[in-house]
Order: sequence, then structure tokens, then C-alpha cells
Amino acid sequence: MCVRDRVGVKPFFYYWNDGLFLFGSELKAFHQHPSFQKEINLDAVAAFMQYGNVPTNHCIFQNCSKLKPGHYLLFDLKTKKHNSKCYWNVYDAYNSPKQSISMEEAKAGTETILQSAFEYRMVADVPVGVFLSGGYDSACVTALLQKDRTDKLKTFTIGVPDIGLNEAPYAKDVAKHLGTDHHEYACTQKEAIDLIDDLPYYYDEPFADSSALPTTLVSKMAKKK
Repeated sequence: MCVRDRVGVKPFFYYWNDGLFLFGSELKAFHQHPSFQKEINLDAVAAFMQYGNVPTNHCIFQNCSKLKPGHYLLFDLKTKKHNSKCYWNVYDAYNSPKQSISMEEAKAGTETILQSAFEYRMVADVPVGVFLSGGYDSACVTALLQKDRTDKLKTFTIGVPDIGLNEAPYAKDVAKHLGTDHHEYACTQKEAIDLIDDLPYYYDEPFADSSALPTTLVSKMAKKK
């Protein structure tokens, strides 16, 4: 039995061909197996050209698939057959009856749930920081985590001003207001372009969103801390 988390935070690839079943959280792991055949899936290429990524459950290679979020895969070792089933669907939450609570109760409840979720993800065997973009999401995460801490939370921001990707000034304002230990780096256009050759290794499949550049750069910066 193979299971993927409810909203697909972690990738899950699997390969089935000529009696060989492989699975892993990174597609690059399959390349190490001598019987893995790297044949391009032209339907996946067409999807990439349309969407800028290879949508789940498709994969860039033939005989490969991505297990959908909220699904599990059953593989029968005797019959060699496999099938996937949905165990959780976000629409069930959307369609559940609305709660009869006030706006103040809703805000307090939301903060409690967010605080719990954020703190849960602070548990790690290495120091944890926050990628701060200056937008609502990362500002909310940083504010709730820094609120009851005496130690300054490490925050990281990348900017590529040459190509119009620069959220650093907004992130700096948020960091100053919240009092975090802030780190930022302004990447040049050349550095961004030089990084493109490395992206297939990190993303495993074609991925055309320009966010891949600052995300990879800020990850490298955070790794040093």
C-alpha cells in the first residue's frame, strides 16, 4: 500500500513496466535502476506546453504516474495489478454545513488552527526558518510564529530586480515590523539564467513557472544558515 498526503505536499511517483514496480518521492531515484526506461510521454509534453507543468497524475516518462493527493495505491503482489482510491477530498469540507458562529469566534478559531499547524511544522532535526515574500501568506506564518518567541525567527527573501521579480522591499518591511532575524539577497539576471540548467534536477519534470528561480535561490541561501 502506497499513500500520499491529503493535499499533495510531498510528491509520489511510481513506475510499472514489464514486471518492474518502482516508487519514490523523487523521480530522479528511478534513473538509478538499470531497467528503468526513460521514454518521453508525448501526451505529458502536450500538457506541459498548455499548463507550464506536467499535471498530476501524468508524468513526463512513459509508464510513470504521480499518485494523486488524498489517494492511496494498492498493489497486489500475486496478480501484479494495482489501482488507486481516494480517501480524502477537500470538496467534502467545502460542502459540509456551515457553523453557526460569530465573526469574532471565526477569527479566533482560525488563528488557533493556524498557530497549531505552524508550530507542528517547526519540529525538525535542523533549525527552521521562513521564506518571507512580503505577501499575506508568509507574513501570516511569520507573525504567528514570532509572536510568542523570545528568539528571533530567521526569515529569508530573494529578489531578482533585473527581471522584475523583487518582493524584497515588502518582505523587509514585514521583517522589521515583526523583529525577525532577516536575510535577503538580490540576485542578478545572470545568476538567474545560470540556474536554469540546474532546475530539471530539482524539479524532476519540466516546470515553466518563473517562481522556480527565486524559490531555488532562496532555498540555497537558507541552507547556509
